Amino acid sequence: LEKALTNDPADVVWPSDRDLDRLLADAADKVAFDEGLGGFGLARLLEARARPILAVAREVEWSGGCTVAGVLSAEIEGELVHQATGRVIGFRADRLDAGPCATDYKSGRPMSTAVRESTRAGHLLKHVRRGRVLQAVAYALAASGGVGRYLYLRPDIGDAPDEARMLEAKGDDPDLTAAFDQAVGVIDAAMAAGAAFPRVKEPERKDLKTDHCTYCQVVEACRRDDSAFTRLLVELMNGEGGDPVPALESARDLWWLGVEREEES
Repeated sequence: LEKALTNDPADVVWPSDRDLDRLLADAADKVAFDEGLGGFGLARLLEARARPILAVAREVEWSGGCTVAGVLSAEIEGELVHQATGRVIGFRADRLDAGPCATDYKSGRPMSTAVRESTRAGHLLKHVRRGRVLQAVAYALAASGGVGRYLYLRPDIGDAPDEARMLEAKGDDPDLTAAFDQAVGVIDAAMAAGAAFPRVKEPERKDLKTDHCTYCQVVEACRRDDSAFTRLLVELMNGEGGDPVPALESARDLWWLGVEREEES
């Protein structure tokens, strides 16, 4: 990141149709080969899947013409030293522009589909407080008060406005910075204590399952569908059992991260 920030800004021209076909085919072949799937014809399927996503990228970023100015680098790696804990947080950004502004491309639905910009910003703040979305803030802080942003390229975003495709985190936003520092501190303490648990429920709604299971790589080995285990875990995190040892307290802090806990009467 530090080296990339010293680069001269470059103009990036959208490739011709012929060059785009070649670049896309080469990239798909490489991915399929690296995953050990080169002989199964999946590279062409990857091409077909990527084309509409690239079309959105062109529409959003190159809508004013065939050139985007001020690009410093792509696929940059950096790290941020958390001031309170000293933990080194490493990251990779897809693109770095002058400003500085670091971009992470997403192929899923926007984090917030709200119409108002202020509402979308509020949703981002909520996710940062809960430690769920930390990338963009880390980008912004590592770039000394720059901007970190998510750019959502899924073709179909339903009723969401086009503006929802871009969500920014500014390094000089005190609320985002405070939320980031709090989240990293709690996560760091839990890691140091060896506190790890499956988040089978959302703490503010015991009847609501989380979306973590949809992308967890070890979900098939989890006891999330064991109702007795889930009930005991929720009770433990709610402070209804167990000795208040440091590891358990760290786990409870992580469980309730970013959630206002109602005081029991």
